[in-house]
Amino acid sequence: MDSPRSGPSSPRTTPSRAKAPTAEKQPAPLGPADSDDDDDDDEGPSLETMRAFGRQVQRAPTTAAPQRIVIPKRGEKDFEPLNETVTIQEKMLRESRQALFDGLSGVRGTSSKNISHATLSTKSPFPQVEIIHGNLFLTLGHTIRPPFDPAQPKPTTPASSSMELLPEEALYLLERGSLQIWVHPSAYDPQLTVQEQEMVWNDAQAGFEGCVEMSAMEAFSRFIGRDGLTLERYQVYAGLKRLGYTVQRTERFLPPRFRKPASRASQSACPQRTRTTVASVIRAALRRLIAPFLSVRDAIRRMVAPLVGRRGGEGAGLLGRVTASGYGALYSKLRIIPSGHAHPSTKTPRTPPTPSADPFACLDVNPYLPFFHVWKPVTHWTRAKWDRGSVEGLESLPPDFWIAVVDARSVPFPTLPQMEEIFPSLPAIPTPIIRPRPAAPPRGGKPADAHPAPPTAPQGLLTRLRALISPTSPPARPPQPPQVNTFQALKQGDRSLIVAVVDGGNVGWTRLGRGGFQEHVMVPNEMM
Repeated sequence: MDSPRSGPSSPRTTPSRAKAPTAEKQPAPLGPADSDDDDDDDEGPSLETMRAFGRQVQRAPTTAAPQRIVIPKRGEKDFEPLNETVTIQEKMLRESRQALFDGLSGVRGTSSKNISHATLSTKSPFPQVEIIHGNLFLTLGHTIRPPFDPAQPKPTTPASSSMELLPEEALYLLERGSLQIWVHPSAYDPQLTVQEQEMVWNDAQAGFEGCVEMSAMEAFSRFIGRDGLTLERYQVYAGLKRLGYTVQRTERFLPPRFRKPASRASQSACPQRTRTTVASVIRAALRRLIAPFLSVRDAIRRMVAPLVGRRGGEGAGLLGRVTASGYGALYSKLRIIPSGHAHPSTKTPRTPPTPSADPFACLDVNPYLPFFHVWKPVTHWTRAKWDRGSVEGLESLPPDFWIAVVDARSVPFPTLPQMEEIFPSLPAIPTPIIRPRPAAPPRGGKPADAHPAPPTAPQGLLTRLRALISPTSPPARPPQPPQVNTFQALKQGDRSLIVAVVDGGNVGWTRLGRGGFQEHVMVPNEMM
């Protein structure tokens, strides 16, 4: 807002140089101090802008007349304005205050054509959309179809499906003013019968009869802390949606009501990390049978090893007398600790997690599990391709990011077992390769050919006769694999997880990647 000292007709006049009603004076040139004041005045919104905004905002319905704002004047002042400018300054102050209060007194409203309506009752624990307006539901909501029982006779009329919202989806639409949720009394009193739960839309009341509109405060208290939704996860979800991203839960953390019928039974609880199979039982039995023979072999080896060491000479090293034909064999002998992600990080057996009926109990043990799939705004996302996060759906419509949400004040840095549980479930990242650059054209000549033809050697008489006798062409050379950009591959890794770290409402983003040096050989191939 402009300073009260600057008028609408002459924004660069000061109170001491304003035109008096009785005399006309030419304004003096601006000094350095006046220029600084004018720069500060130009930074805020102008009075005309505030007036225009105050005329456009929607007013709250009221019958009382607006109260006159009076600012009391107390105490002696070190500086008093000139008498001829008091009236002008008071008018400018009054107009500036009124424009500011007009802009702040508006209420947030929207057209009824852009508001969708949903109901909440004991029929479903999630809001059920009844009236849809706009195209927001192209990426929001889940279609729920009634279960099909082959034993029952086929109905004459097909059963109607409904669209229901996840807690974060309903809260996001309600917070942005695009959805109204009407709560039926059955949500507060489960003793009501099914006939009493029928809802009828009333155009005169612009709502469902016998229902109460849910406020934003009630929505936060009802949806936060339910079905794995925390305040931190909702903040991340709402922030990504406002930026235009498509955000969906991973199939593992979808409520059982929204999953595909084939995966409801298999994913009703947190899956265990190890499964007992017939092959594992046979291997364990064979291992117990040969364990005595292995212990005898190790004892004999410990008895013979000192004698062989004295005969072969002292100072043979940790590996004894090693003969290697190249660097590759030598490095493999020196690697006494197995490397690579295929080997477990520790041989200590881990206790498998206790099965739980709550599908979100895994987040208490490992909060870094991916919770959201995110697609960029340019992705043509459809609900049919996504297929509720199934394996086939993720192959046809792969997510751009896998995101986990943690609280910075209560969750420590992930441990190695936690990361070993996460990375195998993430998709592999393509290895970056070095693209060949086109050859630079010679100076003052024709551009060089990107694929020059090899020089042909002169053919002798025997070569021509051999070609006539056996006209078979020489075997074609196998295509050379593309050269990998080693340093970029080490920096990028083969798996990637985006972690949203929420600290008191401030969201920070970090990336956890998995890489390995054993996959990239630093020694040239001709030296191996």
